[in-house]
Amino acid sequence: MRQFLSQIITDDDLSKIQPGAFNILAAPRGWGKTTLMFDERILKLAREKKHIIYLIHNKSSRDAIVEGHSNVAKVFTDKDMDGWFVHRQNKFWTSEDDVNYIHVMCYQTFAALLRREVDWLQDIDLIVWDEFDDIQQYYEAEVNKVKKMFPDLNEEKIASLLQEGKHTSVTSFIYLIQTIILEPKRIILLAISATPEAAAPLFGMYVNYILHGKLQEIFDAKNTYYIESIAAYVSSGAITPQSNICPWVFTNRISDMLRLKELFSSMGFNVFLYWSYDNPDWKHLVTDEMRADGRYMVTKKLVPEKYNCVITNQAAGRSLDICDQRFQDWFCNSTSYSDIGQFIRARYEPNNKYLLNDARGLVEFVRAEDHFPTCYFLWHGAKEIKELLKTTPIYSKDYKTQLTTWAAVQKEWSDTFIFEDRRYGAKHLKQYRINNKILC
Repeated sequence: MRQFLSQIITDDDLSKIQPGAFNILAAPRGWGKTTLMFDERILKLAREKKHIIYLIHNKSSRDAIVEGHSNVAKVFTDKDMDGWFVHRQNKFWTSEDDVNYIHVMCYQTFAALLRREVDWLQDIDLIVWDEFDDIQQYYEAEVNKVKKMFPDLNEEKIASLLQEGKHTSVTSFIYLIQTIILEPKRIILLAISATPEAAAPLFGMYVNYILHGKLQEIFDAKNTYYIESIAAYVSSGAITPQSNICPWVFTNRISDMLRLKELFSSMGFNVFLYWSYDNPDWKHLVTDEMRADGRYMVTKKLVPEKYNCVITNQAAGRSLDICDQRFQDWFCNSTSYSDIGQFIRARYEPNNKYLLNDARGLVEFVRAEDHFPTCYFLWHGAKEIKELLKTTPIYSKDYKTQLTTWAAVQKEWSDTFIFEDRRYGAKHLKQYRINNKILC
């Protein structure tokens, strides 16, 4: 069974979290970082829940987090600021704030609170910063803008200008984090991210990695199982170009991509490798043809006709939006990523979806049952689900009854599949799907 962070992390690991440090918990997507932040062991780092602030990068994510943890969390917006300060004039929590909830807010709101006043920080014990790496793009944009305006300034002077002269800047926000929150060494700041490497240097000497290396070992082991399973499956001749199957393979390392390319090529497939071609370690392997075909795939949302197999990785694959109906089969690393939709947001029904199942401790490929339409493994809104149930019916296990509502489908199939829902997009609409892992 796939392990989540709440199962992996130990009390010894948690003891490494330090007040006054920029504690970073890095883990791949889908490993339950946000869920862990609401684990009682994390919440106990503060006196009570009301002494915790949870930072997130946008409003839709903020609202989704509160919806998922409404028993312990509530949304904090710019409109709540005046009340926040009124009830802290005497530097203690008044009856209005005795409700024991975690305050979830966008970090832009948090920055505005810091710039207005800081005495209220004595009421805060723990600050969780989710997806903190998102700040890197704003920091770079800010610095580049100043460089264009003042090309003669060096980096040190630019940082000084942004830090002290423009109080709404990202740079000044980072400075406030360091000097007001980290320096007193009382408040615990815990930052979580799947890709912290780019943003971590912004916090320099304060950075303190939790679980450093431990999760990578687990991920490496699972990824090895995944690669070996694909190799065994393809080598067995289960899929061939003659069977008109065009596989899409997602993995993590470029070295694994190259190995799989050799394997698929030896079986007669014409393979297209797609990664971030500016990666300095592998740049020497990139040809003009690869770049041209990559641009075609991104702009046309189609795979060039000459290819019948695509192998991509996390860095590049998750940003693609491919609508090529030839590629109706993919290998999904469900031991590490539960949502293939993050990487291939396909808008068609895959007729032959291969699933990776490690529920018994052994990784093997299983076929989705023919009588169960696999379009339901993709995310759909409520209206889409309603229409799909009419056009692509789901039947009871004895094939006698057509299930006409999503509630009926859940009731019938909940012992076989994991049913999920989420808030998605700028309008925060609800979507539903069945997880691509079959329960055993």
